[in-house]
This record gives sequence, structure tokens and C-alpha cells, in this order.
Amino acid sequence: MIRAGGSPSQGAKSQFSVKFVGLKRASSLVFGLTRPYKGVTPGDVRHWLLMRDARTMANDLPQNPNEGHDSSHGLVLEEATPKLKKPPLFEVLLLNDDYTPMEFVVEVLEKVFAMDRMKSTRIMLEVHTKGKAVCGVFTFEIAETKVAQVTAYARQHQHPLLCTMDEVS
Repeated sequence: MIRAGGSPSQGAKSQFSVKFVGLKRASSLVFGLTRPYKGVTPGDVRHWLLMRDARTMANDLPQNPNEGHDSSHGLVLEEATPKLKKPPLFEVLLLNDDYTPMEFVVEVLEKVFAMDRMKSTRIMLEVHTKGKAVCGVFTFEIAETKVAQVTAYARQHQHPLLCTMDEVS
């Protein structure tokens, strides 16, 4: 049983104390009264006690959150700001070979890199004249996936098109 109240001389309603005698009879809890109150379950008692503890802890917090100084421990509290680093970027390169048709290279650029016809033709001509061209700049995982897609698509159509990736410096 849980009893509320102090000694009779102190006044039962002015002081609150909780005495755990057993949770089986915890249904007799009424704050400020000593007689049993029907309909209160042990779960209600635990909830009331947890809420009381939460209010007590909330009252112990400093009223001014911008203060940032904990006088009980002599510590200065400061919010840590995470330092995020940008992921490294990688260029996806197409390499020239003498066997892959120019029209197939344009098709690959349109399908894998979602380029329009004009841009894919311009990159294909750069691959043809300079030996290699940048198709896009991506994070590592995306660049790796694009290289694998180009290679698989080329092998599926029996073309020796080479695609690589290099880290952007």
C-alpha cells in the first residue's frame, strides 16, 4: 500500500510523503488523503510518480536556457556543432577505341547519363578527337554505379567501350 501524508500534528495535506508497503494494495493512493481510493491501478501509481519526478527534474533545470553556465559543477555548457566534410567527387570518363560506333556512344550517354542529343553528341566527338571525355562528376558510389552500367550495357551489345572514374583534384 502507498500512503500519503505526514504525521497528524503536521497536517496530512500540507506535507507529502510516499511509503511503499506493497504494490498489491497500491490502489489506495490518493494524494493528500489516507483512505483507500477505488479504481486506481498500480500502473496509475507508477505514472503519477514518474510524472512527479519529471516535474521535479524540470524544475531543477536553469530557467534561462541561454545562460549556459552550470554553477553546481562549475562547468560552461556549449552546444557542439558538427563539422561535416564534403564527400570526394569522381569524374566518370569515356575512353576512345577503334571499334565502338559513334552512334552507340551517343546512345549510352543518353541512357546512362540522361543527356540530350546535342550534349551527348558533343561529348562523343570529344571522346573521338581527344581520346577521352568527362561524362559527369559524382560521389564515389554513384560514379562506380555509372561505370558499371556503361560497361554492362556495352558488353551486352558486344562493344569494347571503356569507362573509368578518376578522383577530382
